[in-house]
Amino acid sequence: MYGTIDETSVEDYDASVEQVRDRTITAYTRVRQQLRRSAERNKRYYDVGLKPKQFNPGQWVFYFNPRKLRGKQMKWQRQYEGPYLVIANPTSLTAKIQRNAKSPAKAVHVDKLKNALVRLPNRGSVRLHQ
Repeated sequence: MYGTIDETSVEDYDASVEQVRDRTITAYTRVRQQLRRSAERNKRYYDVGLKPKQFNPGQWVFYFNPRKLRGKQMKWQRQYEGPYLVIANPTSLTAKIQRNAKSPAKAVHVDKLKNALVRLPNRGSVRLHQ
């Protein structure tokens, strides 16, 4: 992987150090290239099954926020909080959500949101600040 070892031994200490340094740099360069190719391949396989999500302002969602509690089993714990109201989409991958008019807005990734498919109480008079 790192090339063949020269049969001729180097008598000079400085030349020997330079030779080892050059081999090390070459090895690290090859490893970085291989890791980059591997990461690109893994991303390509991940993206095949990915479905784009988009949430519009005014839409109600639940926010995925698993709490890690020491000594508690997560199986029966709530994983989602909400419902939250989407108030803005700063980018295609983030959304600003707010629980009610008095709570501060949170900027979260869209992968942590899911549609609130339950019938929500009438909150038509709620004024949310952005």
